[in-house]
Amino acid sequence: MIKKVVPLMLAVSAISFAWADTPVPPTSTLSFTKSIETVIKSTTALVNVTVNATALKDDSQIIQQAALQRLEGVLPKVDWKVIDLDQTQAASGAQNIKIIIQARLNDTQIQQLKSELKSNNSNNSSFKIDVVSYDPSNEMIDKAKDQTMVQMYQSIQQYVKKFNQDTHSHYVIQNISYNANEAVLRDNRAALYVRAADSMENASTAKKSKDIAVSKKFVMNAYVTLSQPLPVTSQTKTGNMDKGNNMTTKVLPPDYLSVDGYQSCLQTKDNGSWQSWCMPKEKPAGCSDDSWAKLSQMKDIPSCD
Repeated sequence: MIKKVVPLMLAVSAISFAWADTPVPPTSTLSFTKSIETVIKSTTALVNVTVNATALKDDSQIIQQAALQRLEGVLPKVDWKVIDLDQTQAASGAQNIKIIIQARLNDTQIQQLKSELKSNNSNNSSFKIDVVSYDPSNEMIDKAKDQTMVQMYQSIQQYVKKFNQDTHSHYVIQNISYNANEAVLRDNRAALYVRAADSMENASTAKKSKDIAVSKKFVMNAYVTLSQPLPVTSQTKTGNMDKGNNMTTKVLPPDYLSVDGYQSCLQTKDNGSWQSWCMPKEKPAGCSDDSWAKLSQMKDIPSCD
């Protein structure tokens, strides 16, 4: 699979919160979109084998088993599936039976099946081979989508971690929604590949075309929202407002951001839907004495207890 990463686009949302019975901490959010283009190549085709047979009454099961046994005799490791069975009664009283058996085959298997069934009359049965589609199977596409979603999530986690380090922020992933857009990409030689495999008139051309694959592309989009709780300090402009009214406030950066190495001194506190920095009782091993002294004098850092 070939993957192409499309650059991130960031959009900073407004900071706002509403007054309620239970105070809700103001939250800063970031939204961005990440896209990955994935191309899946298929070297197999979906093939239908149509079996037409004439049998006595109630012999359809025997005809079906005989047809499957013949196909398994040619390609024993293939998962053959009967997808359709039709019976009509002739004027003579015999049963005209039409069975469609399906499997995914590669080019070598298709040519081998055509060669073995070239003389396609056996036990009052005839076999016809039709290539339905060279596109990747739904299972292949679903598996690729699942893998892409996992890889995107891991990539987003790494991005958020680096973003927090570079900006001294504490954003967490609030929401991710995925959307996949599909499109078929075909090699210009694919038509030649199909004709060569079907007609068998030009063996050399068919041999050269064995590695030609039909590809399907999908673009997976991830719509990401990050959130970061902002502490309400004495620097936060507040006012009396009626319950339920919205207000937009300007929140200045907390003082601890100006202390070098504050990440090694502070700990995080779980507040349910968000996390905040808190002041531990004892100085952590990686915290410098100077940083600890400065942070200990700040009143806007809540205790971890």
